[in-house]
Amino acid sequence: MSVAYIREVCTYLPISPGTAQTVLVRLEDKSVLASSQRGKIRLFRIKSGEISIQYFILAEIYKKIRFMEENPYISGILDRVSSCTQRYHSSLRELRERYGDRNLRPRYLRCRTI
Repeated sequence: MSVAYIREVCTYLPISPGTAQTVLVRLEDKSVLASSQRGKIRLFRIKSGEISIQYFILAEIYKKIRFMEENPYISGILDRVSSCTQRYHSSLRELRERYGDRNLRPRYLRCRTI
């Protein structure tokens, strides 16, 4: 599992080492991260478990909401794309039930016999 130290985190994010340490310790307190000490260096890693998974899922949902608030026109586009893909999948499901999966592959993907 990958580990990172505070200065390494600061190279990826535009924050100071003090801020990075505060955030990393806070995430450790919430059981999202675990840390270990090697000499004077404190190394952090993502803790395996359901809490970490749910935390990162929540963070992604939050980022999506913020993005949609900042770009309201995107929401309409995504709704249209979503409805098109849902219609496509339901049509595909009906065709699979009627004809079977084998007949639905595009011609260029079908195996050719010589």
